[in-house]
Amino acid sequence: MDGLFGPEAHPAVQDVLDHVEKRMRSIVNKVLERSRKDGITPREAALNLCSETPIFPDAKPYGPLKQQR
Repeated sequence: MDGLFGPEAHPAVQDVLDHVEKRMRSIVNKVLERSRKDGITPREAALNLCSETPIFPDAKPYGPLKQQR
């Protein structure tokens, strides 16, 4: 929500959708790669990746949303 309401210039709907698609593709690729590498299910790979990811409560988890205009 901060990506929509935080910046002074609000991103276009398509910019938000493109950003989400890019992030989701990256996450799914990491999960599937780990699943194949470790010989485990994608669910197990996802849980392992989550447990290994450091938590930074004050950081934005999604990074900057770049305007494409």
